[in-house]
Amino acid sequence: PEPPANPELSVTKTVSSDQGADSAGDVVEYSIVLKNIGNTELTNLVINDPLTNLSEAITTLAIGAEQKFTTRYTLTQKDFDTNGGGDGSVENTVTANSSETDTVTASASVDLDVNPNLDFTKFIAAQRSQDEAGNEINYTLQVSNTGNQTLTNIVVTDPLTDFSQTIDSLAPVASQTLTTTYTLTQEDIDGNGGGDGKIENTATADSDQTPAVNASASQAITQDPELAILK
Repeated sequence: PEPPANPELSVTKTVSSDQGADSAGDVVEYSIVLKNIGNTELTNLVINDPLTNLSEAITTLAIGAEQKFTTRYTLTQKDFDTNGGGDGSVENTVTANSSETDTVTASASVDLDVNPNLDFTKFIAAQRSQDEAGNEINYTLQVSNTGNQTLTNIVVTDPLTDFSQTIDSLAPVASQTLTTTYTLTQEDIDGNGGGDGKIENTATADSDQTPAVNASASQAITQDPELAILK
């Protein structure tokens, strides 16, 4: 006697390549294999992979036969900004069924290389002799997103100049330039810049995703004590 019908469908899914999964635009390639592992022909098979928009119908699949698919997903900036939904990876599930079998699923995940990084520099826009109260020192501050995650709530502060500014967001590779000014006081001149002949200034920048980073610049000052005697 013939054995009883035992329709069975299997699906497997693996990651073939991910280009490093370290920046938006990287392409993840998946390999999917659909196989008839039962003892009867399967009909009206449907396979769906919502993440990659794969949807295929197969009329029949003979006993022991398999069919392979390749599908791709392009990583988005949102994937990195949300850290893959919070767990650091992009998960992808494919489903398959037939007229003779229940739905079967297979999943594969790609770990994201999320690297938030904030670069901060500070320099004096035009170095020149500073030798009297009232002279101005003009500073240029530049914050740059050198990582692969959008930075938010970037706060830049410069206590010496009473400067504080918040940048709502900064996309990867983007930068923003800020300026601030300090006016020399007579105390700066009399104290020789605190004793070392310089006005030293340190600013700080941080964001929701990164620790605080500092940037400093110094300006030499010139004391010119002179006593005039009129007779």
